[in-house]
Amino acid sequence: MNKALLIASLLFFMFTGSGIAQIGIGLGSHGLNVRTNPDSKHGLIIRTGFGFTADPFETFFRPEAAWIKRHHYSDKTKLYAGLGAAGEVIFSVSELHLAYGFIIPVGLELFPLENKRLSVSLETGLSFLDIGQTDSQFGNYGLLEITFYLDHHHD
Repeated sequence: MNKALLIASLLFFMFTGSGIAQIGIGLGSHGLNVRTNPDSKHGLIIRTGFGFTADPFETFFRPEAAWIKRHHYSDKTKLYAGLGAAGEVIFSVSELHLAYGFIIPVGLELFPLENKRLSVSLETGLSFLDIGQTDSQFGNYGLLEITFYLDHHHD
């Protein structure tokens, strides 16, 4: 799974060209995120979540990478949908659990400022994680993210 994700990411970077040049870094309800150029028709969202479970000696790390396509453009909003890969690593005192799966994000990115350097994203979607053996998780999620674009030049 890791090799396939790396190859897919490299191909995405090669074919999107200047769309990657403008990167946004943010914080959200699922952790940290990195987004590519909001004015491009295609984009990439990479996020990582971390936290603790009900067990006091257990913590988790959840990386995600999703390719998105923006379907609606306006000066202040952009609607997007995509497909991505997700993983989860759960650390405890005696065990290490690895899970992998996919996400299908659908979101709305809002630009409250005139220069479009700051965005607020509302996203929902479906997720599936194969936890191993006979267990898996299928469900929906929702999140809120605030992203600051480092070098954003809009048309």
